[in-house]
Amino acid sequence: MEVTGEDKQKKLDRVAKSILSIVVRFGFENLSPSRLARAAQVSRPWVYKYIGGSKEVLSGFAVEYFGKLLAQLDASPKPATPGFFRDDEIFRLENALIYAEQHPEIIQIYYRYKGTPTSLGRAIQKVENEYRQAKIFQIKETFKTTQSEAEIYTEILVSLKMGLCHKWISGDLKGKVTRENYLKVVGATFKNFFANL
Repeated sequence: MEVTGEDKQKKLDRVAKSILSIVVRFGFENLSPSRLARAAQVSRPWVYKYIGGSKEVLSGFAVEYFGKLLAQLDASPKPATPGFFRDDEIFRLENALIYAEQHPEIIQIYYRYKGTPTSLGRAIQKVENEYRQAKIFQIKETFKTTQSEAEIYTEILVSLKMGLCHKWISGDLKGKVTRENYLKVVGATFKNFFANL
């Protein structure tokens, strides 16, 4: 039964989360509009109208929806001062860690399907390419690096962020350190990283 009185954005959020949950729990092959409608508490016609009906379209929608939130892609990247860029990246990492903790499915999907020739792999690649292009531009303009250097720094940044998010949600550190201490150490590491740009 569809939840009434909700705005479209809340439904889209719930649908995207349900898609990832279905793929993680039951596998991509078991994703269907019917199963999704039941899990997300929306009607099947609503799913078809606002997202689509194929597994590829559904999974691509969810990865792009959550991937952009996790990557915190801005509409238009802008150069900044080095100090602002560094502080902003630390802030974005903190938000990404919290977001990954709230939505661990996106990290699980990322590491399961990244680089695969599937619709999920293509959706991940699309979001990553958008993120990379924005960061390459920002790093090149902010730190006056070459294109090649900006690309390398961006790869390091992507690897650090995704690795740290994965490590945090994997549970290896939970119970050993608090999120605040983790963020404090990660923030200090990022400050050192950006000081060398």
